[in-house]
Amino acid sequence: MAGLPSNAQLTELCLVAEDAFDVELADGSTGNKLVPRPDVRLSPDWAVRAVITWQDAILRGGPLRLGSQRVFCGWLLQSTADPYTYVLVFRGTADMVEWLEDAEFLPMTPHPGGAGRVEAGFYGLYATLMGCVGPKGAAGGDIGVGPESPFQATVMGIMGPRAHLTVTGHSLGAAVATYAALDLARAMPGQVSARLFASPHPGDLSFVNSVAIRVPDHESVAYELDGVPRVPFGLDYAHLPNYLELSPHTAPVRIRLTLFCGHHALCYLALQDPARADAIALSIDKPYAACILPLPH
Repeated sequence: MAGLPSNAQLTELCLVAEDAFDVELADGSTGNKLVPRPDVRLSPDWAVRAVITWQDAILRGGPLRLGSQRVFCGWLLQSTADPYTYVLVFRGTADMVEWLEDAEFLPMTPHPGGAGRVEAGFYGLYATLMGCVGPKGAAGGDIGVGPESPFQATVMGIMGPRAHLTVTGHSLGAAVATYAALDLARAMPGQVSARLFASPHPGDLSFVNSVAIRVPDHESVAYELDGVPRVPFGLDYAHLPNYLELSPHTAPVRIRLTLFCGHHALCYLALQDPARADAIALSIDKPYAACILPLPH
């Protein structure tokens, strides 16, 4: 998998990250919300170089913080075929606390860098990102059990000046990935791309145009019948300029017309690579695998 990964490969990584967290949620006795167990689907193509976490909390801006806990939200991955290729992947929404965070929607806040305004709930979550490598450092070993540091410092401490980073995410993770791509591109100009899947609107028109200037190699991909990429609405909310819609009329499969079917990462993967979606789905994905239907003859 030398060189930049394809959109289907990146969608697969988003699914693997979501599955990793969902499996931990399903394992009430030994589940670890901070450091998921290694997923064999990552190897032999990808090595985990750092674990990324965020702080789940409702009403994070005030004195009352409900449901506050630090949880896994993604990885910094390095290609085993090309050591200069990295992917920063963020999973999508997983639990009720995060759904409530997402539901802030309409409130906006100025971006700290002066790049327009951003959605308050998504950006509030982004502001809590931390990275963790571990006592054995970037070479591997106990990844995710060492001291935490701000995620940007973690990423830049691992990548070299010749490396290239693709920032990707699905759903809530796509909005967070947008903010991450902008900040990392400011620190590492010319080294950052972005591929976003099922992203809600991350900010206003001024903000997304600022991202496009800093991260010209970007795409925001949405399924035409997925409602999430259409919110929040009003207040000048917008998508990134390079916006691509996957049409049900040209897709290689059919997706059941339900709220959850049209949005799940497995269904996004099937819209791009049906055989791969079928090959990597876990038992935890079965409800969404049932959403994927063959084309009528």
